Amino acid sequence: IFSGPIPVASLASARAGLAVNRREGDHRRAVLRDLTGRLVDGATERGYRVENELRFPVVNLGTGGVERTIRASQIMWDHGVLFTPSIFPAAPLDRGGFRLSVTYDNTEAELECLFRGLDAVADELGAPPVSSRRLQPAPSQ
Repeated sequence: IFSGPIPVASLASARAGLAVNRREGDHRRAVLRDLTGRLVDGATERGYRVENELRFPVVNLGTGGVERTIRASQIMWDHGVLFTPSIFPAAPLDRGGFRLSVTYDNTEAELECLFRGLDAVADELGAPPVSSRRLQPAPSQ
């Protein structure tokens, strides 16, 4: 009752996307994996808690408590880094952070900008705290 036909523009966009995937998908996914790996490795080397064992292109970098995450976010924004802050109540009080989305179109210069921002956060606020708590899998039912 409440649905209708797929808009022609949406269908055309989906078909165009499938054509690009057929031609370039493997290459684009390889580039995306490389960029994500470089982000994860660079943040880990700088002492950030990275919750991304599978290297999925949405990366969460732990920064600590609410006040620290707010200040760290201001520093990162001053460095031109686009991300979504994650603070209480969306995250535990002591486990705030940055949620970054990596895309195929990100560049080496953008990664370097991100790393300069992360270094500036550490310079002003000290090394990010390392939480001993690990994410636990949900119990099986």
